[in-house]
Amino acid sequence: EICKSASLEQADLDPVPATINGVRVLMVEDDATNSMVTRSYLQHLGHHVTAAQSGEEALMLLDEGNFSLVLLDISLPGIDGLTILKHIRAHAEKTIAEMPVIAMSAHVFTEEVDQYLSAGMDGFLGKPFSLEDLEHAIAQAIRGGEIVIAKNDRSRDQGSVKQFDTSMIDDDISRLGLENVEQLAGLFFQSADQLKSELVEAMNASQFEKLEKLAHKLNGAAGNFGLERLCALLGRIETQAVNGTEITSGLHEQFELEYEDAIAVLGSYLSQQKNTTSKMSVSQ
Repeated sequence: EICKSASLEQADLDPVPATINGVRVLMVEDDATNSMVTRSYLQHLGHHVTAAQSGEEALMLLDEGNFSLVLLDISLPGIDGLTILKHIRAHAEKTIAEMPVIAMSAHVFTEEVDQYLSAGMDGFLGKPFSLEDLEHAIAQAIRGGEIVIAKNDRSRDQGSVKQFDTSMIDDDISRLGLENVEQLAGLFFQSADQLKSELVEAMNASQFEKLEKLAHKLNGAAGNFGLERLCALLGRIETQAVNGTEITSGLHEQFELEYEDAIAVLGSYLSQQKNTTSKMSVSQ
């Protein structure tokens, strides 16, 4: 069952308390695109962020830095998020052991979210999340409240979603600026091509465990840019990989076509926004 909170829209959330900024955040995220997007959000909100790309690096930084909160991706290579949480909660230093920890994951099933909270997480952010979602989650966690924000089951049927939701891009452009969003998209294009190549290899070799992880990772990165139909298809591939079901040639071809279409439509939209901005600057 999809997390009951998965249908939450921003209007359903309690009002964000008085603005909190200057929080020292340890962000643990192995995907380059997700890491850069989240870092941009945190910096925009006035927080200080240190990034770790692996569980091993995160544990080392915990002892070196004076952090106030941890944003922790669940699906990490090597030491996973729940194992890192156990280390934090068992830490000899009280300020570290009691530090707020917010889980991040594209998995929003009720039983999984419940597992994260029962293990000692202070909150959950379903990927992709907005700047407002992140702001609200940090404010609640710092004040000792539990927060679950999860939206959209991206594994739903492709026919029920549009190809490209421009609202996420538009929101980021309005807050972060077009130049920053172009940089984020450029990183996504680069990392997505590598993930796509590895994913196709895993499909062809029926390497289901690897395929599951790659589909999940690409799904999370694509979600930052509103590529809903690609995300829905990747959710389907991930589910089949979990079940050990062979990927048919039809699904394989569908993925190849949808990936190319998604990259093209995102690039085209950003070019349109850049042209519009340039014309406005000239007219002024």
